[in-house]
Amino acid sequence: MPANAAGGPTEGACSDIQDQISSTGQITDNWFQDCVPQYGIGKAEFTIVPDEDNPSEEFPEGFVDLSDVDNPAITVTSSYDMAAIGAYFSGIEAPQSVAPIFPATTLEGTSTSRTYGASIFAPIATIGLATDVPASVTAECSLDTVSYTGGWVATYKPIDATFSQTIDGEAWNYTITGTPKPSYFFVGEDTDVYCITDGEYTLTSEISGPSVQTLFGGVFTYIPEQVFEDGPAGLQSLGVFSRDGLVPPPAPAPAPQLAATGTDAASLAPVGLLAAGVLAVGGALVTLGARRKRRNA
Repeated sequence: MPANAAGGPTEGACSDIQDQISSTGQITDNWFQDCVPQYGIGKAEFTIVPDEDNPSEEFPEGFVDLSDVDNPAITVTSSYDMAAIGAYFSGIEAPQSVAPIFPATTLEGTSTSRTYGASIFAPIATIGLATDVPASVTAECSLDTVSYTGGWVATYKPIDATFSQTIDGEAWNYTITGTPKPSYFFVGEDTDVYCITDGEYTLTSEISGPSVQTLFGGVFTYIPEQVFEDGPAGLQSLGVFSRDGLVPPPAPAPAPQLAATGTDAASLAPVGLLAAGVLAVGGALVTLGARRKRRNA
């Protein structure tokens, strides 16, 4: 486990991305800079289909790709204040209004499916010392063999963006959601030695690249991919989304009931097993399409 030099807590929010990047390095008991970052940025991909329950259904003629967000036919909304996000990132020429999930390019497109590469602007929920490090993070950053001066973890709030358009009087709206995994940051006495990871996607200092200050302050990684050069294989997927408002298919007919015997058959199912099944389904949705991609900066 890395050691941390205590220096009192870092307090006060970074005013914008430039403040976040240029904030003076100062290892404290909860961070290594003198202001608290407000957002993480990174890359991800997601796929939309007309209807997951009808794989052959096609997009209508005139459907505007979500990556064409400047097209007036598309309206973008979010539960977050997009103007505030845009103002925070204005120093890097971000649009005036930025959704947390912002499709930048169409990676793959057919008449029945579209996959987009997106920039992610994820509000930070918490930052602090990395005191309970998962085994995957330990392995990715070689914590058993490399000595770091400090280690920190950032968690993120759930993110969402809704893309709306009307075609022949019919709404074709898509709400894309996701929750970034926690990011772990480790730095040695020489700040050229660092490791940033979520336990699966990793940036290290093994190959010369951007300074740790830029990586920690500017990228504050969600998925540490700087570009879409690898296509879908280089990005973690948020999942597959059908358009909003579809009526789900009817539930299957109930199974024939046993004759009453004084015992409720449903009560025989182990409660723990049912709960585990629900969690397993949720986990599958969260990790749908995720691909391992290690990248050395």
